[in-house]
Amino acid sequence: HITTRTIHGSSLRRTPGPSKLLLAYLRIQDMLTRDHIEHLPMEQKHLADAASKLPDAKAVLDASTLDMRELKHTRDDFAKLSDAVIDWVKKMPESSKKTIKYNLYQTYCPMVKKNWIQSIESVRNPYAPYMLECGTIKSQLAKESKP
Repeated sequence: HITTRTIHGSSLRRTPGPSKLLLAYLRIQDMLTRDHIEHLPMEQKHLADAASKLPDAKAVLDASTLDMRELKHTRDDFAKLSDAVIDWVKKMPESSKKTIKYNLYQTYCPMVKKNWIQSIESVRNPYAPYMLECGTIKSQLAKESKP
């Protein structure tokens, strides 16, 4: 499974299309869980670049703009991005899902009524770090592919 170290230690240059988009998304999700968004603009760019190169990821590209003036706005935009990424992964052909390098769990927080994807089974809420473990895993969208 992916840990924070694995997410931040992975090289985007060597990562194939769908996994590149997902890696950038997972890094953004991780940053929001820690209120540590210094590198968020760079990851947003990586995500948008990856989405622009995937013919079936237009909705993800359209939702990839994050308002970074205030963390609340960033999280609101992240919810829209999360919905687009969840929908994209669900529609992905099984052959493409088999290339994904990460476990992907659709997670939901009933307090904020928002979804997100994370790569580990223990809940890490990006919308409310003060209640970091609030939420439930709804489904596993993809399983880590083994080389």
